[in-house]
Amino acid sequence: MDWASLKSTKEEDAGGDWDEAAPAEAESLTEDAIFADPQFEADASDTQQKYPFLGKRWREITDPAEARQAWMWLREWVDWFVAEFEVSVSTIPSCWYRHRPIVAELWAAANAEMKAWEEEAASTLPLTAWNNYLPGLFSRLRENGGAKRCSKDDHVASSWHKGLEVNEADWAAHLSSVNDVEVGPSPGRWRMAASTESGNQIVSDPVEVPSSDWLVEESVSEPVLGVAGDGQITVSATVTGDRLYRSWWERQEATGEWIMRTNSLRDISARTDDDEDADDQEGEE
Repeated sequence: MDWASLKSTKEEDAGGDWDEAAPAEAESLTEDAIFADPQFEADASDTQQKYPFLGKRWREITDPAEARQAWMWLREWVDWFVAEFEVSVSTIPSCWYRHRPIVAELWAAANAEMKAWEEEAASTLPLTAWNNYLPGLFSRLRENGGAKRCSKDDHVASSWHKGLEVNEADWAAHLSSVNDVEVGPSPGRWRMAASTESGNQIVSDPVEVPSSDWLVEESVSEPVLGVAGDGQITVSATVTGDRLYRSWWERQEATGEWIMRTNSLRDISARTDDDEDADDQEGEE
């Protein structure tokens, strides 16, 4: 074969029939435009124009006309939802629109259901982001929404609709507070001091910082009887202290004398070999 007779595909064949088949406007398409779905964008725009309140927090829908639209849309959705999933009045009472917690839950659920299905593409989103959400939704509606207080025909107003009665002076003090921590203070009396921009100085009451040996009170808990896996009786206890060294068990003889059981002697020191070497060097000095 005469390899020299073959044409180059790098420069000579660049273009050709492929360029003729490609639309002229393709050259002007950006990367984002190539992957955009015009039909999906048009549907999304139509949905947003038809339902401008979707995707908003319920508290953000303040325009009266838009709020009325949102209420009517939510009512239609709730009617469908109750019928579709056979929801009982003990979960969503007929006066659901008078219960703020229930409205908040249903509004979030309606938006989630719309989002899960609006893309009209086969995916697991409706199952994972919608159907799996329902058990928790039903539980919250029953327990926290106020449905338990209302029967099918009688609405019982909630006594928790008022805002929190916050102590505003205490809240202001909380916002103006700064927590400062001093790590590893040496033994002695300590207090914190601060100054304001105007030069006013304030100090706290003092606190006595003990030595490390005093931080943990040394004690031994009352022994507890138990049974081991092989059926033998066990006795256990807990010893607490900063510089524990050895532990052992003692048995009281008939004479009343306490005798150490030498086979129970254990090393419970937390000190390392380096700590012991350092102590030996200090002793030699």
